[in-house]
Amino acid sequence: MKGGLLNETTRPGLTTIRQEVKYLFEPQEAQKRFAMLGKRIPEKIVGGCATSYRVSVYLDTSQYDLCRAELQSNGRSVKLRVKDYYLYDGYRPVIGDKYWLEAKVRVGTTVEKSRFAVEKRAVEKALQHGITERLSPREQEAAEAFETIRNGRTLFPVFIVHYRRTTLQDTELNLRLTFDEIVTYHRPLKGLFVLYDGISRQVLPPPLKVETKWVVELKVSGSVPPFIEEILDPARQVNYSKFGVGVRELERIGLLR
Repeated sequence: MKGGLLNETTRPGLTTIRQEVKYLFEPQEAQKRFAMLGKRIPEKIVGGCATSYRVSVYLDTSQYDLCRAELQSNGRSVKLRVKDYYLYDGYRPVIGDKYWLEAKVRVGTTVEKSRFAVEKRAVEKALQHGITERLSPREQEAAEAFETIRNGRTLFPVFIVHYRRTTLQDTELNLRLTFDEIVTYHRPLKGLFVLYDGISRQVLPPPLKVETKWVVELKVSGSVPPFIEEILDPARQVNYSKFGVGVRELERIGLLR
């Protein structure tokens, strides 16, 4: 990103830089660890709910430049994506009117991420021609990081990841634990950002891949308390990336040849 893991200097306020480590647990294992950690770390409540649904639409050029780079990477990953969030009111998904555009760079377990919100009606144009909406100074810096990676290229959705997330968060320790279940990978819908007001499981096509395990992630900017390491067990850490899994699914079906 502009001024960070890409250029080795960081401007304050531009992005979040933290350590991220991941684990894959069978559902029963994950639930057990969630219960143990939940005794020490409060759940993050969003819109009155502890659990929300997340959609990550990964973006690339028509030549799949970012996907090809991911296949050749050695501990380094660069990705651009559109994020959407929703809850349920009974059986009806409650979807907002903005998407989040994110740029994320990973080197080993060190991650730098920037993000900014864009009206959903403006996203298609933004991915083709760049950001033209008026943004706050902080959002403008995040948009510059996004544009630095995009480098003037037109972007398209290449695959979608959908999952249900529950989060434990301790603001004093500056850490979050996310528990993602029912992680599914999908081909993008035609006219995704034009024909749909939002993206929920109801509108997605059948998945290319279903992750049967829970993806558990520890995100921390400081030291990790010993009780967390005892419960999660560092020996269980895995090199798992939703972007990497999705890219390999595209390769499997022949899109990256």
